[in-house]
Amino acid sequence: MTADRAGAGCSATALTLFVLDAGKFIGYIAGAPAAVNADWEKKFATGIPANTAVIIRCG
Repeated sequence: MTADRAGAGCSATALTLFVLDAGKFIGYIAGAPAAVNADWEKKFATGIPANTAVIIRCG
């Protein structure tokens, strides 16, 4: 993901990711406190599985 972000010109602090999980969006906000990203970290503790649809926001 880091290489993709760098290639797209997105700084580390501007990156936000979202996935849909059972009808609920789970997000990851770069640079946010751990509590903000806790659901994301729990779901993807070992990485994002292949073929997972991810909404990426830069900026």
